[in-house]
Amino acid sequence: MKTSADILIVDDEQSVLITLEKFIRRAFPNLKLKAANDGLQAWNIIKDEQIPIVISDLRMPKLDGIQLCCKIRANENLKKTYFILLTAITDPEKKIQALELGADDYLNKPIQIEEIIARIKTALKIVNLQEQLSEHNQLMIDLSDNLESEIMTNLKLALKFQQFRHPALGDMIIRIAKATNWIAQKLGIDSETDLQNLKVASFYSHCGKIFLPDELIIKPVLKDGQAVNNLVYQIPVVAREILCCSERFSEAGNILYHLYENFDGSGFPDRLKTWQIPILSRILRVVYDYEEIKELNDQTPRKTLNIINNASKRLYDPRIVILLNQYIKSIAMEDYDPNERAVKLQELREGMILSQDIITVNGLLLLPAGAILKVDAIQKLYAHNISDPILGSIYVKKHTKQQNDIETN
Repeated sequence: MKTSADILIVDDEQSVLITLEKFIRRAFPNLKLKAANDGLQAWNIIKDEQIPIVISDLRMPKLDGIQLCCKIRANENLKKTYFILLTAITDPEKKIQALELGADDYLNKPIQIEEIIARIKTALKIVNLQEQLSEHNQLMIDLSDNLESEIMTNLKLALKFQQFRHPALGDMIIRIAKATNWIAQKLGIDSETDLQNLKVASFYSHCGKIFLPDELIIKPVLKDGQAVNNLVYQIPVVAREILCCSERFSEAGNILYHLYENFDGSGFPDRLKTWQIPILSRILRVVYDYEEIKELNDQTPRKTLNIINNASKRLYDPRIVILLNQYIKSIAMEDYDPNERAVKLQELREGMILSQDIITVNGLLLLPAGAILKVDAIQKLYAHNISDPILGSIYVKKHTKQQNDIETN
C-alpha cells in the first residue's frame, strides 16, 4: 500500500465527478486525486495502483458500487482499502447490506460537501493508522527474525565450544533438539517461548560439564539415576550460571538446572519428584539419557530403549518414555520393527494385539502392551479419549491371517 493517501472518485455522472473533484481538491490540496466513469474502469485503476481511499457511486454500468467493493475485499493486496459508498437509496436494508459486504462508510445523495470532507478526514486518519500499524508489524517481524538469527548464531557457537571438549557432540545435540521438540508438541506444549527455551537447553545440554577433567567429561553423569562422582553435583549449577548470564537464556538455564532430578525424587540438586520437576526438564532428561547411553556405551537403539523403559516411573516420566519410543520408531526410524504399525483410534478392530502400552496425556494406563483388543475395550478407549486424550499413536502388532479373519467377520 502506498504511503500517500490517494483518493479515487467513481461515478457515471460527469457532473458529480466534476463537483466532487473541485471541492476535494480545495479541501485537500496535497492529495493526489483520480476519477473513473464506471466500476470496471475503477477496478483496473485500483488493482494497478492500490489506491487507499475509494469513493464510489452505488449504481453504475459494468460494475456497480457493491460489486466493486466485493472485488476489492476479495483481493489480498487491497484488504486495507477504505471504501465509501455514495447512494441515493434511502432503504436502510440496502445500506446495511453494503456495510456487511465490506463498505467502510456510506453517504447519501445529494452530497453535502461538509459531510464528505468530514468522512474523508476520518478515512485519512484510519489509512494513516493502518500504515503505521503495518510498519510496526513489519518492524516486529524484522526484530523477531534478527532475534532468531542471533539465537541460532549463539547456539552454533555453543555447539562449537562444547565440541572442543567433546568432539562427538555435534550430531548428538542436533538429534536431542529434534526429539525434544517433537515430544513437547505431542504433549500439547505449543508455546513458541517454551519450545525456544527447550531448543536452547538442548543445544547447551553439555555446557555444565565444561569444568570437568577430560576423563569425566565423556562419561555419563548418572549411573542408574545416581551421581557417578561428587564433582557432577556442580554440573546443573554451572549450567544455570552460564545461561543466566543472558536474560534471554535464563529459562533454558532453569531447565538444565533440574535435568538430573529423578522422577521418584532421588535425583539432584533439589530432589524434586514427579510433577514438581519442570516438564521441559523431564522431556530433555529422557532424550538426553537415551542419546548418552546409546552413544557412550555403543548400544543399539533397541537395547537403549529397553534400558530407558525399565527405568520408567523411577527415573523418568512414563508419558515421555512412551513418546520417545514412538519417536525413535516412527520418526528417527532407528528401531523400526516390521511386525508393528501405528494406527489411529478409529482404525482399531477386535483381535488386534497392542505392541505398546496405551497411556493418556494425564498418565493413566488404559491398556498394557500385549493386550488383545475386544469390542468393549475399544468403546472404552473412545469414551476415555474425549476427556483425557490418548498420548501419541497406538501401536499394534502386524496382523496374522487369524486377526484379519476376525476383522473381516
